[in-house]
Amino acid sequence: MSSKDKAILDLISRFRYQVEKLKLFESSFRKLSMSLSLDESGQNISLEGISEADLPSVLMYFRTFYMESSDLSFPNIAKSLIESPLNLDHDLILKFLETWNKLVDKQRISSNGLTLNMNGSNLTARKNFDIWLNEGFFHSENYRPKTGKGLDGIKSHKMFEGVSEFAMQSLLSDLCILLLCFDAQVVENIINPHLSD
Repeated sequence: MSSKDKAILDLISRFRYQVEKLKLFESSFRKLSMSLSLDESGQNISLEGISEADLPSVLMYFRTFYMESSDLSFPNIAKSLIESPLNLDHDLILKFLETWNKLVDKQRISSNGLTLNMNGSNLTARKNFDIWLNEGFFHSENYRPKTGKGLDGIKSHKMFEGVSEFAMQSLLSDLCILLLCFDAQVVENIINPHLSD
C-alpha cells in the first residue's frame, strides 16, 4: 500500500470516527418538525427535532465537517477522495459534494421552503445557520444584545426566533444526514476492503 493510500485511509478513518458521534443523534435528524399556533399570549411555536440538551453536542461534532479550516471538512474529504489514487466512484462523491455545496451556498435564501427576512433583508440559510452557530453556541462574545442585529435581531420576536431556529436545525439535519449517507455509501466501501491490511 502506497503512502498516499495510507494517508487517505487515515483521513477516512478519522472522518468515520467523527461521523460515529453524529450517528448517536440520527433519529433526531429525521423527525424534525415545527408547529405554529395561537394561544392566549397570541403565539406559540413548538419545534421537534434535536433536543435543546443535545444541540450543543451535535453542533460540536458537526463543526469539524463544516469549518473550512478543518482537514476533516466535508469539502476537503470529498476533494481528497476525488484526487486520490484509490479506485472510487468519483461520480457519487461529486454528487455528495454538489449537494453539500448547494445546501451551504451563501446565496441560498430558503431552507426547506422557509425564507427569512430580517430588518428588510433576506437572511440566507447559511447566514442564519452561522449566526446561531457563532453567536448562540461557540462564540457568544460575538452576541450583541439590544442591537437588533444578528442573534439579537432573531430573538427579538418569539415567532421569528422559532422559525429561524427551525431553519437552522433543518439545515443542520440535512447536512448531518448527508454525512451519514456519505459514510454508508462511500466511506464504508473504502474502509471494508482495507480492514485486513
